[in-house]
Amino acid sequence: MQKVNGRLVFWIAALAGISLFFFLFSEVCFPFVAGFIVAYICVPYADRMSRYMSRWLVSFLFTICIVSLFALAVVELVPTLKNHLTNISNNSSNYYAQLASFFNDWFSSMGGQYQDEITQIKNEIQKYLDHKVYILISIVEKIASKGNTLLHALTFLVVMPLSFFYFLKDWTTMANYVLECIPHAHRGGCQKAFDIIRRTLINFFSGQFCVMTCLSSYYIVALIAIRVDNEITLGIMSGVFSFIPFIGAMLSCLLVIFFNAPLLTLAKLSLIVLVYLVGQFLESYVFYPKFIGEKTGLHPLWILFSFLAGAGLWGVVGVLAAIPVAAVTRNLIGFSIGKFKSTIAYKQ
Repeated sequence: MQKVNGRLVFWIAALAGISLFFFLFSEVCFPFVAGFIVAYICVPYADRMSRYMSRWLVSFLFTICIVSLFALAVVELVPTLKNHLTNISNNSSNYYAQLASFFNDWFSSMGGQYQDEITQIKNEIQKYLDHKVYILISIVEKIASKGNTLLHALTFLVVMPLSFFYFLKDWTTMANYVLECIPHAHRGGCQKAFDIIRRTLINFFSGQFCVMTCLSSYYIVALIAIRVDNEITLGIMSGVFSFIPFIGAMLSCLLVIFFNAPLLTLAKLSLIVLVYLVGQFLESYVFYPKFIGEKTGLHPLWILFSFLAGAGLWGVVGVLAAIPVAAVTRNLIGFSIGKFKSTIAYKQ
């Protein structure tokens, strides 16, 4: 009994210490955690290449590849995105006025016996727009401006590749040290659990990239077809927002409606809503089951719950981490249940 209690105290103390550390240094840890996760995913491939060349050289080549791919994406996409965001930021007030005018004219044309109800709805919508739209405008202006966002981005771009390089280079040493801290009776199970986590993360990130790419392509083509402004930026944003299940499509639709307020008609509004309804259908019933659901085993309701729980607990970081954490947790629970079913206690 004392042996079991000792192990329990050890794991509780370790978990509490790690949680406290990340709570105190959450902002500083983000680029290091990102570098660790990418290194963790790349370890099997680096191990294979290390048979033919030094680990230092392998780590350096991996770092150069990742930095080059990111730099290529930045060179190709950032100037276009920045121009669109600047244009959106400069015309935000006009968009807001046009959108308010569109809904005012629409409700006024309905008239009739429901005029009192329509007036009440108009007032509620106006209050909502006054509060929410200006928050959205301030976010876009911050993204398009050169302030703390740029400083944080530069810090991330410097620290993340460095942390990735050292994690990948010294992975074997760190892994052996961690395994030595684990009691002998649990090392085999922990090693299998680490392998499950790695496979789950690889499956999730590769699947999520495929989903975002497919949806971005669809939204760009669809928005060009219905002739909206800023179609490339909004199409890419719509694909990126797909990492937020269900809510991402709704948010993207609202952004397209807002930033195309000067051109908005009832027919165009209907087409925009239709585009995002079809996009949500493709995401939920085609892309997600194909690229993520089959690989991670997560049910759509668990995905939605994970997102809401992550947003409530840790905000933006929780949103980003919710689904991969849920996928890893699901597979680890399945592994633990399988281990338990093989014990004598279960068979009795």
